Formats: sequence, C-alpha cells, structure tokens
Amino acid sequence: MGLLPYTRTTFGLMPMFGGNVLLNALTAIAAAYYGFVLPNKVEKASLSHDV
Repeated sequence: MGLLPYTRTTFGLMPMFGGNVLLNALTAIAAAYYGFVLPNKVEKASLSHDV
C-alpha cells in the first residue's frame, strides 16, 4: 500500500507515504519469513535418533 495513488491515504483513514511504506514492506518480509520459511526448516529437522 502507498505505492498506488488511490491507496496513499489508506482509503481516507491514515496517510501512507515514504518511510511508512518501507516499514510495512519490511514487516511483511519478516512476517513471511517467520510464517512460511522458519516452520518448514523446523519441520524438516528430526529430533528422534534412529538406532
């Protein structure tokens, strides 16, 4: 949001300019990492020892 002209004010609720767009992008990247990448790494790790 904020990159398209009609979403720059979040549909009239609050402004979305410059640094705020960057902050939202970084937050989305972090959320995607912790939501999708990290669980896959943990799922593939094996805690049991096959003897």
